[in-house]
Amino acid sequence: MQKIYLVWGNSDMTEGRGRDEIKHICSNDICANDLARTSSTMGTPGHVTETYMIDSRFELEQKIRDEFIRKEALSKLTVEEKRVLGVK
Repeated sequence: MQKIYLVWGNSDMTEGRGRDEIKHICSNDICANDLARTSSTMGTPGHVTETYMIDSRFELEQKIRDEFIRKEALSKLTVEEKRVLGVK
């Protein structure tokens, strides 16, 4: 599994009446933020989202399972414990 960054911009580069679409896919955030600067309508900045490229179904299932376990464990913590651990 590899972390990737998606650079989004408007499909209508003139008026901005189009829908958001993926303009670039980058392997690091510095590249993505540089490309996002002019990726939308009339030179306005696009936005960047972070996601993962899944290599196999096993990795996807494992990621979903891990996220479920993480959310379940965090729901059992008190506000004070979350603050100490630095999680929301």
